[in-house]
Amino acid sequence: MGIEEEQLRCNYSSRPYRAAWSEEKTLVHIRSLEGTHFDPQIVNICLELGLLQNHIKEL
Repeated sequence: MGIEEEQLRCNYSSRPYRAAWSEEKTLVHIRSLEGTHFDPQIVNICLELGLLQNHIKEL
């Protein structure tokens, strides 16, 4: 997953300067970057297989 995974980690984790985002907000943000930062096919496959959601739960 690479970049998508790092985006999840950055947004879904708390930082000293901001609270962690919710799962929903994180996934909406990743969807908004399809075609510009992320390959839409990869994002769709990851969402269909639940890979992004499962990874969020592991963080």
